[in-house]
Amino acid sequence: MKILVTGANGMLGTDLRALLQGEHEVFGVDLHNCDILQAEQLQTLVQSFQPDVIIHTAAYTNVDQAELDEERATQVNVIGAKNVAAAARTCQARMVYISTDYVFDGQKGAPYTEDDRTHPLGVYGKTKFMGEQEVRALLTHRSGQDFLIVRTAWLYGRHGKNFVKAILERAQQHQPLRVVSDQAGSPTYTRDLARGILALIEHKASGIVHLTNSGQCTWYDFAKTILAYRQLSEVKIEAITTAELRRLAPRPAFSVLDTSKFTALTGQTLRPWQEGLQAYFEE
Repeated sequence: MKILVTGANGMLGTDLRALLQGEHEVFGVDLHNCDILQAEQLQTLVQSFQPDVIIHTAAYTNVDQAELDEERATQVNVIGAKNVAAAARTCQARMVYISTDYVFDGQKGAPYTEDDRTHPLGVYGKTKFMGEQEVRALLTHRSGQDFLIVRTAWLYGRHGKNFVKAILERAQQHQPLRVVSDQAGSPTYTRDLARGILALIEHKASGIVHLTNSGQCTWYDFAKTILAYRQLSEVKIEAITTAELRRLAPRPAFSVLDTSKFTALTGQTLRPWQEGLQAYFEE
């Protein structure tokens, strides 16, 4: 297959390119060679490459900054997604749109399925959901759907900033660690997510699919496990509430995603988050 990856130099995009290269013809798109907000430039590039699949990972992901810069978040997450979907439609490519657990409000108290009602709390979640709607509107046809929306959560990987690196940096600098214990989710290693996305593509999945490493924990539990795996258990860590953290953007309290549809479609399940974290450190 010919696969185009947007956000190709990001945390997930880098792992996707590494996984796909060799087996498939891969073209990476990032700001250095194409701005997804420039619709004509994007159309020209896509027409030239003629991909079978476009995996759209590029996004505005700074959750707190999005509250201060809603215009920019909307441009990247909504207009950018619309432009990529339009380009995919022009060359009849299937589009994979990476979305987020933040499309939910976290009040369900049980893992969210693909059919659950969305209710994003902040600008980031709202713009990602609006991006989903643009993709669905442009790529739903009488003959079916040419899109796959993959909702995922709590990403970390070898490339770019993430929670794991932040915890280790603060611990090594002997800075106090205060981590929220009233938000639950599923930490997801981007290499595992990349493998899951490829499995969905190979099984020609469409519609919306939830995909994370299996299991769940709080950010506090995640931080404690990170320290334990790096033999830093002596580092003091304090459990706090979300209210005490005083972040700009509201966050869903319980955003665990039900991944049973992914298993039904592919026959696979991503490994437990603890095993993914161990692999991250080993690799």
